[in-house]
Amino acid sequence: MKRFLLAIILLVGTAKVSNAERLLFTGNSCAPTDFDYYFNTFRVLSTASDIFKWKPDLTGTMNLTCPIPHTLSSSPTTLTIYFVNDDDCPLCGTEAITVNYVKMSRTTGAVTTVASVSSTSSPVVGSAFTSVSTTFSDTYDTGSYIYFLYVYMARNTSLNDQMLFGGELF
Repeated sequence: MKRFLLAIILLVGTAKVSNAERLLFTGNSCAPTDFDYYFNTFRVLSTASDIFKWKPDLTGTMNLTCPIPHTLSSSPTTLTIYFVNDDDCPLCGTEAITVNYVKMSRTTGAVTTVASVSSTSSPVVGSAFTSVSTTFSDTYDTGSYIYFLYVYMARNTSLNDQMLFGGELF
């Protein structure tokens, strides 16, 4: 299990595109909101692991924005996240890690969510490493839109050791 987890951590790395046009992202490649930065609600386990999680005693919501820093050569169709979210602990039932693939119009500033994936759609119960994916269809047009990922983490109790390992857009 440790080798599998290490392989996933190494795979996720930081935001970059591989030959297969996969944008890989981690918590380290995302920017927290002003509130989360100012009140220091989060921590990264280490610069080598890129695992993004809550500080042990804090609860509430945490938001990150992850830029897509380049132009993909084709329209992505799949969004996947890798995470741990203990949905079996007391008071953990409504907690979630959600990632939205978003586009913003360069002319009007209108924001549209293209795709959304949430830990709540995982069949895994309890605190275990898992992933969820969603597929979608949308024309990728960097002339008209700016693209980014928006991460939302909700935690009601410090008993839940939520962790975002990262994800892929391809």
